[in-house]
Amino acid sequence: MLGVALAQPDWSLADERLHDLLTVAHGLAAPARVEHLERLLVGRAVAHIVRDEPAAPVRLTSPAVETARAQAAEILDAAPPGRALAVLEWTAASGAVLPDAELERYGRTRLDPVTPEPLLARLLSLYPAILRGLLGRLALEPPEVTSTVLSGRVGAQLRREDLTDYPELAELWLIQSVARGGTRPLTAFDEIVDIRLAAHRSPVVDAALLRLLWPGGCPPEDLAELLGTLTDPPGPDVLDWFVAEIGAVSSRGTTGEEWLMLAQALADHRILPMLPERETRSVRNTVRVLPLLNRARLDGPRGDSAVFAELFAEYRNADDETRRLLVRHLPPLLAWASPLAAALRDCPEDLAAALGRELSAALAPGHADIKLARRVFVALADPDVRAQAALSEPLAEAFEQVRGWHRRELGDLARALEQNDELARSFREWREPPRRGGLVRKRRGGTGPPGQER
Repeated sequence: MLGVALAQPDWSLADERLHDLLTVAHGLAAPARVEHLERLLVGRAVAHIVRDEPAAPVRLTSPAVETARAQAAEILDAAPPGRALAVLEWTAASGAVLPDAELERYGRTRLDPVTPEPLLARLLSLYPAILRGLLGRLALEPPEVTSTVLSGRVGAQLRREDLTDYPELAELWLIQSVARGGTRPLTAFDEIVDIRLAAHRSPVVDAALLRLLWPGGCPPEDLAELLGTLTDPPGPDVLDWFVAEIGAVSSRGTTGEEWLMLAQALADHRILPMLPERETRSVRNTVRVLPLLNRARLDGPRGDSAVFAELFAEYRNADDETRRLLVRHLPPLLAWASPLAAALRDCPEDLAAALGRELSAALAPGHADIKLARRVFVALADPDVRAQAALSEPLAEAFEQVRGWHRRELGDLARALEQNDELARSFREWREPPRRGGLVRKRRGGTGPPGQER
């Protein structure tokens, strides 16, 4: 039957019929017939592919596989990307995969880098050898072509190790990866600096690179790290970039944590004298009080209040900018000082008011900080605190927040004050004012803790 079928002209047999006969030939173990049918089917498939028609794969087991590879290579040599993908998928499905050298040559010499992205991305994801070839071509293309390819889907599917042999491509890819959100700007910066150093390229750092990596402005934490890389005096363009970025941070305020961190990085840096006078002054004022604030953070809770006297002296002699910094950062440290009364000795009025606002928030109902409330109540009983209305009034007003605490929390605070009979009695009076004729006795200004006007 097989011989009879094959005696017919080749053109009279449909593809499906040839596939059926090939199955029969395999079953009969007729290698000559298998090879003949496989060659026929290869020819049919190649013709379909050339006409951009679907081509069914053939399970090639005979020397016809070499014919398939040769004809596929011919197609690939002049095929547009869509046809190239079709022939490569057909050879893969038929067991006639082309050698990597052939695929690399296609990627390097025939594949257009501006092929539509979905098709290009599919070709490169399926065939790493084509990707290697295309990277070799991209290394010779103009930067605008390379940037276009690396900024799209192709660049997104690349890995850093794919670009090991192409340092300039790696630099462009890192910049595009930052733009896509795939790489941190500082990570890319470090790698690009290493690439340029290894290639002896100059300048190693320029403003163009910095603007590409931080197009929307450089965060203070990144700026602080970048300052550590400036071992040599920066070029004029790099200096201008740093001046602009540092100025942008200071314009947002010189009292926040981000400015404190940046000022610390600038304190002893060679770039500081190169900055405008405003930023230089702000940095120097900040770094003068920052060690004192750090001492207060450590010493205050341990009972050493001497540092607060130094901070108050700084406050009185400081400019408005430094005073704003201290008004923001000193009250939370005062709130943790113990004993509070000693820390508040000679406290300036503005700082006392800021401390009152800090304590009002910290003692608000729902917080119930027993230890803090006890420190405030003890401070209000101190004669030196009571003698300063500008100090005692904000503290007493803040303590009024305690009235909104739950009964159980008020009981806990009462027990915390029991070690001192006078304090315990004063708190009972504050909590439960004396009654006359069943009515609460009213006093001018209300009933308050020790130190509040009555």
